Amino acid sequence: MEKTIDIIVPIDGQLDDLKLCISSILSHTSLNVNRLILISGNNIDSDTKVYLDSLHQPGIYKCHIEKIPTFSIMVNWEKDSSERNDILLLYPDTIVCPRWLEKLTTCAYSDEGVGIVSPLNNFIIDSDGSHNLDPSLIDEYSNRLEEISLYQYPTIPVETARCMFIKRSVLDDVSIWKSSSSKIIPCNEKEFCSRATQMGYRQVLCDSAFVYCKRPNLPSGNSDHLKEFWGNSLIKKNIDFYESIGWENTKKNILYLVQADFREGCSNNIGGTQLHVKDLVNGLKSHFNLFVAARDGEFLRVTAYVGKKVTPLSFYIGPVAEHFVYRDNKLNKLFTSLLAAFRIYLVHIHHTMGLTLELYYSAAQLQIPIYTSLHDYYFICPTLKLLDINNESCIGLKESDRCSKCLKSHFHISEEIDFIKKWRKEYHKALDMSEKIFIPSCSAEKILLQYYPDIKDKIQIIPHGIDSLLFNKKSSGMPFSHTHLHIAFVGGLSDIKGSSIIYDIITSSPEQFEWFIFGGIGDIALNEIEQKNLTKTGWYQREKLQGLLQKYEIDIVCLLSIVEETYCYTLSEVVACGLPVIATDIGALGERTKEMGCGWLVPPDICVSDFLALLNQILNDRLDYEKKRQKATDFKIKTNSQMVADYQCIYEKVEKRKIKYPPFDAMRVLKGYLPSPASDSPRRVVDIISILKKYRPSSFVDYRNFEELMERNQYLEQELSVIYNSNIFKYMQKLAKILDRIKQVFVSEKIRRN
Repeated sequence: MEKTIDIIVPIDGQLDDLKLCISSILSHTSLNVNRLILISGNNIDSDTKVYLDSLHQPGIYKCHIEKIPTFSIMVNWEKDSSERNDILLLYPDTIVCPRWLEKLTTCAYSDEGVGIVSPLNNFIIDSDGSHNLDPSLIDEYSNRLEEISLYQYPTIPVETARCMFIKRSVLDDVSIWKSSSSKIIPCNEKEFCSRATQMGYRQVLCDSAFVYCKRPNLPSGNSDHLKEFWGNSLIKKNIDFYESIGWENTKKNILYLVQADFREGCSNNIGGTQLHVKDLVNGLKSHFNLFVAARDGEFLRVTAYVGKKVTPLSFYIGPVAEHFVYRDNKLNKLFTSLLAAFRIYLVHIHHTMGLTLELYYSAAQLQIPIYTSLHDYYFICPTLKLLDINNESCIGLKESDRCSKCLKSHFHISEEIDFIKKWRKEYHKALDMSEKIFIPSCSAEKILLQYYPDIKDKIQIIPHGIDSLLFNKKSSGMPFSHTHLHIAFVGGLSDIKGSSIIYDIITSSPEQFEWFIFGGIGDIALNEIEQKNLTKTGWYQREKLQGLLQKYEIDIVCLLSIVEETYCYTLSEVVACGLPVIATDIGALGERTKEMGCGWLVPPDICVSDFLALLNQILNDRLDYEKKRQKATDFKIKTNSQMVADYQCIYEKVEKRKIKYPPFDAMRVLKGYLPSPASDSPRRVVDIISILKKYRPSSFVDYRNFEELMERNQYLEQELSVIYNSNIFKYMQKLAKILDRIKQVFVSEKIRRN
């Protein structure tokens, strides 16, 4: 049976405030069950009296006394009443919000030790002046506070309040009278609350309820204690957290999912997909609230980009499973909580490697629109590249023994199961849940449709952009300023990037060709070549590429990949520098080179003699070379700003939906935000050791391609460099020397005594 609460409001003569207060009570309170008691004194004016006389709604009771209604008078009036109800003292300068009384009652009866309950109010929340609460949005603000509530109900220092729920048992046990100079006088709110505390009752804060106050709490000597409590409370940290992620602004909230975070200090943070998402975030964060979720070792890193604020979170999800997992209920619950906590309006999935397909199901269940970008062929096969164990293309071929052997070689999957059929079935479901599917090239679209022909209407081709500030086309006039042709290979060189043919070409070439390799080398033979006409620079940073090309006066860049790439950033970067290319006529590499007319195409299986013949032809036909170079100079490579504008237009057109976000575990979300040793970034020594253990040589067979291996290796080298240059490592070195010296002294002393 629902309890009856007596809501007592003293009338203080401020008619405008009183009207707002009474109106909010009538809007958000059931007076069929509860009673509204208005106590007025001789201090009210005629307008207020007229207003009170106009209130005739059932459940409203009016009482006029000869004195100004004070706390003690109201409490004494209630104690003398024949009713045995709990009371709620509410001052008329307040505005109550939806479900206010239910939340306060729930809090009061959550524990027998609770005697007095006060809600959150704007003066508590804005105690440091850092919050800007809009009175016109208090109902929405109150609802949001309830959604994110930790339901802690913490005990607060004895304090007065503009809204105070008092249990009947407290009224029965605590006297409101005190003796002074042979007189009996009533106590005030602070004294009454202090007595209640001494009687074993707690005064608590209901962190799910909110009441707006036009004036602060009554003066109290304990206000400093309350501020100190509030400043250190999890409730404040929780509210601050949601304000940092833009919970009050009206921008759309978009969640990106990617297989690895692009942030400095995160594992595998260098790669085409990561750089693409980074470019989108940098370009769109002023228009939308962006959240990037990515696996980072055993954690799910979630970073909120809201305006200029960057708010990192970290959730432990455990190591990547030994075998591929499509569904994971724990991850589903986490994603659902994040979607609700951040009020995600759109989910854009860039990669799912290592993270199952749960985000698709979590978003679909809440009817949140889902977009998918395909940066490689992971949705077709977990090897990403669509090459069999002999590095031969298997695109369009029926599943056969070659699939089973390839999967066994890469992932130790039994040849007795039809793994690839299951894989495509599960990823087909994900594509079915996607409203739009973004692909960077026509050739990638053709390949995808061979496996999933029914998704054609969802596909939208959006080429990637590059940072126009990093590359600048400069024409040198004459094609050659040197006697030898300078030819470069750019990027990580592995077998799928043509390392074998590159080795044969370099070792068989005449002296009129100067060779340059910019990037990592994953081929042992190629790595060990030492020739007079060969220069190897090792890995380079993206912004350094143009400087390398100019420093070594490169004439042509060769891109001899044997895999059907979906786009090829390197091609864009080279052409953005105004240089022609020799590229294999395969996938997006061949498609885009033809479109730009800025180079020569060769078959993937070209022989050394034919390749060298082409180079001689280029060397002898300077006019043709100049035409190709001019094409590269004239072609306008899509920039990041143009790509960002494409996505901004798409996001802004997302159909407005009323998404019903479910209740979520606010404490779990908050724990992901609060600092902890496990989630510190940049990483500490313990994190590096765990990474080194994880990526021991025996696990290299699990890598999808050489580029990923080299990226991880480069990342580990960077991390170790951070450790070696850190103060703590230097202190540890000094400590080790001291301990070693002490050990030597002890050993010497022992030898001397013996």
